[in-house]
Amino acid sequence: MVIPGERYLEAEQSYKDIVLDFPFIDQTQRVSQDPFITYINRAWKPQLAILGADNLPIAKSAGNVLRPKTTIKFSLRIPPTLNG
Repeated sequence: MVIPGERYLEAEQSYKDIVLDFPFIDQTQRVSQDPFITYINRAWKPQLAILGADNLPIAKSAGNVLRPKTTIKFSLRIPPTLNG
């Protein structure tokens, strides 16, 4: 995925105001120690987040079987230049 040149330059100029103002809780940390890369990951890279799941066995006892019902709620974010 290519970030348009003008948007990349805007990101270079504004990432410090966005990334550095958000505190981290306890032991959490950025994926990259470079704040610019953190901004690019948040604004321009696709992301998948699992928000919740129902009717799943615990990992310790899970097996390779067909389940009668499983519900998973997720959030998928795509970059602004991609067509959903």
